[in-house]
Amino acid sequence: MPDKRIRVVLGDHALNLEGMSAVLKSAATMTIVATADSPKKLTEAVKKKSPDIVVVDSQMLRGVAGKGINGESKVIQLADADAYVSTTPATRGVVRRTEGSRGLKEAIRRVAKGQTYSLPESRSVGVKLSRREQEIAKLVGRGLTNRSIAEELALSEQSVKNLVSRVLKKTGLDNRVQLALAKL
Repeated sequence: MPDKRIRVVLGDHALNLEGMSAVLKSAATMTIVATADSPKKLTEAVKKKSPDIVVVDSQMLRGVAGKGINGESKVIQLADADAYVSTTPATRGVVRRTEGSRGLKEAIRRVAKGQTYSLPESRSVGVKLSRREQEIAKLVGRGLTNRSIAEELALSEQSVKNLVSRVLKKTGLDNRVQLALAKL
């Protein structure tokens, strides 16, 4: 019988790694295949282990974006309660450190199923979007870059950038992660 456990790589500071490892080891459906306390180690671990999910500190993620952590990886960012979260094509969810172990486990389960993990503060956005804007929002939600969206929709990259900006403005959201996690 094949192993159905969710394979996870963790990237954070040493003390945080110890805590997350202890929490996730108790989850019967998850297994930690590697931990990394630096961007270089994280990139190597992801390449070697091919995890289902990468849970990574948002600051560390900025150091590895485009260097082995890409849209093929399913990433959950860990962020402080009041921290700004930057977006990457790989981001499928954000867990605020204040959510605790239950939030982390739930995020991993949802993202492993192909869903995004909505932050508790994410809200339903009751704004009417055009069909094209809805397409853009959906593709952003899949983690595609502007270039990839442009190729898929046969648009220029600048047109996609303008459309993403227009969608963000209409919805009152601040960034692509919020858009990806919003209920439109």
